[in-house]
Amino acid sequence: MPILSPTCKIQIDQASRRALTNEFSGLTSNWANSKWFANDTKNAQYLAASSIAHLQDAWSYFGKAIYSTLNNDTYTARHMAYYAELRAAMGLLASEGIGIFNNKHYFLDSTGIFQRFNDIYIDSRGNTKNELGTHQMVWLVIEHWSTQNKARKLLEKITTIEGISLQTWVNKYKTQQWGSLTHQLFKEIGLDLQHMAQDRDIRNGVSYRPSEVSFPNPINTNENYKYVSEIWNLLEPSAGGSFHNLDKFVLKHVLSLLKNNDPMMDDKKYLKKIYLMLESNLSNKASIKSYLAFLSSIQSSSIIAHAMTTHPNINAALSDPKNHLQVLSRTVLLLRIATGAIQLLMKDASVNLTHIQFWTTKIIQQNGLSPISSLPLSGFEDLWSDIADIALSDVESWIKSGNNDFNEMKRELSYSTLLLSEGERAMLWGLST
Repeated sequence: MPILSPTCKIQIDQASRRALTNEFSGLTSNWANSKWFANDTKNAQYLAASSIAHLQDAWSYFGKAIYSTLNNDTYTARHMAYYAELRAAMGLLASEGIGIFNNKHYFLDSTGIFQRFNDIYIDSRGNTKNELGTHQMVWLVIEHWSTQNKARKLLEKITTIEGISLQTWVNKYKTQQWGSLTHQLFKEIGLDLQHMAQDRDIRNGVSYRPSEVSFPNPINTNENYKYVSEIWNLLEPSAGGSFHNLDKFVLKHVLSLLKNNDPMMDDKKYLKKIYLMLESNLSNKASIKSYLAFLSSIQSSSIIAHAMTTHPNINAALSDPKNHLQVLSRTVLLLRIATGAIQLLMKDASVNLTHIQFWTTKIIQQNGLSPISSLPLSGFEDLWSDIADIALSDVESWIKSGNNDFNEMKRELSYSTLLLSEGERAMLWGLST
């Protein structure tokens, strides 16, 4: 794996989210006529527009991974989930003023100058190189960027629990370790980006190798549907466009990291700290009881278990019949962070989805997310209603029936499967401000 040069690390540090926000705001002259990409010239406005475009593609790939999962195509599910991670990371970095392209990469500095990265990495012979492929560059930049204070501050801003920022929750936990854990959190979420960056043969496995020979493909339809239902329940929207259940999930994992990094912290002390933290943040005992119940419910969550599952090597990961679920779990966490980063970018640029209604309407129409007669939508609540009232309800009823016949399941849940595969729905309510 290449090693970033000191020069490249400095340039990553110089990339400016504030300057990118100004560029995003400056796109207003192009919103109405949708000339986001009038040409493919790599410039600051192109980079600004690419943040939201990468995010759209990431949620689309995520939906395709869900569809493949529900159809027992586990190797394609993993492949699509990885590309969802890749594009989510590219959208996140674009919102930070960093453009990952093909071998040649750029950043926007605090003065608004669009510059190419140079002296990117040091090869095994000690020579400095100026070009690096997309997959490797994405991971190396994410890895270094996540060590910076700006990564921690971004995570604190976009993650809220009960209307309270992640920073406030962690501060009430009274620990000095939080600042160093952002990097660890991103390393765990970005595990697949790291693996795929290291070995192009892994990425090519699904594309070029016979699937039945290369990968295990167990059929466990009920488990897959239960898992996907759990993901969508975490994606339920709340006021302000945030994913309130998913943010609780992030807080839970952050607290677990804090506990695991403190050798003096046993379970009894941990639970006491959690209760005191809840008591200082939540206004009444009913809220505390409700939150404790939530923490208990996700303690054994398959999403947590899958997201944080590691293997001694990549071959062991690929041989795990549940690896597609592990990749999907990390994907949904990275998508949440990327969506929050771009939602914040829009807010800081005084742009909301009504300003780019041409874009949201096109997404809804092209993906059949709502009847044409209902367009343009004034809000995205109905996009969740379809998931909750139809798809999740139907899946729950089917699982309770105990019927494991996959053919019958496809007949009964065909529409619900399509709904659960439409990742663009979550992106739209996630970007609402």
